[in-house]
Amino acid sequence: MSSELQPDTESGTRWTPLVPLADLPTDGEGRTVELNGFRLAVFHLDGEVRVVDDECPHAGASLGAGICVSGEVTCPWHGWHFRLSDGENTDGLPERVAVYAARVSAEGIVEAVLG
Repeated sequence: MSSELQPDTESGTRWTPLVPLADLPTDGEGRTVELNGFRLAVFHLDGEVRVVDDECPHAGASLGAGICVSGEVTCPWHGWHFRLSDGENTDGLPERVAVYAARVSAEGIVEAVLG
């Protein structure tokens, strides 16, 4: 798969292909994708795809290795929780993770706007 940026002809937004949708589990597990200097956690839940920074801001664990329940990923090392919709820590802490706009292309590839 090409990691070349794909412009959206209507908006001019640059979408980066990440992973085929068919390669993502739908049971709350995520996948880590490294591309163009980014390490991303990609999730497919309830018919939606979500992309966040893969690195937990606490100790650097891979959020892609965490489990997502009710829209929140749990860090596999120390149990911190982050909402996939906005990256907010739901344990009441100020730390958060970056969230990237994501979509599925007509070809079935998960794409995100990076940077």
